[in-house]
Amino acid sequence: MQKFSLFLWQAADSGAAGWTNLLFLFGAIIIIYFLMIRPQQQERKKQKGFFESLKKGQKVVTMGGVHGSIANITESTIELIIAPKTMITIQREAVSKDMTQAVYGDEDAKDAK
Repeated sequence: MQKFSLFLWQAADSGAAGWTNLLFLFGAIIIIYFLMIRPQQQERKKQKGFFESLKKGQKVVTMGGVHGSIANITESTIELIIAPKTMITIQREAVSKDMTQAVYGDEDAKDAK
C-alpha cells in the first residue's frame, strides 16, 4: 500500500513539471518570434516599399552590380539604360539599392538628396 501511495505522489509532481516545461516552450517561441520572425517581416515590408517607390529616371544598382538608369517600369520588370543605346530588362526584385544609398549608405542618403 505504501508503494502505491508513493507512486501517486510522484505522479502529482510530474504534472507540475509539465506546466513548467510548457512555460519554457512558450517563452522560447516568444523569443524566436521577436528575434527572428518579426525582423524578417519588417525587412520584407521595407523592401516592398522600396520596389513600389522606384520611378522612371532613377539611378539604381542591381544585385549583380550593374549600374543604370530606369527607362521603363512594368509590374514585374524594369528596363535599365546602362550605356548610351544599351538597354537591359531585369526583374523588379533584382534592383538592390538606389544609387544614392549605394554610395552614401542608408543614413547619409537622406541628406544627399
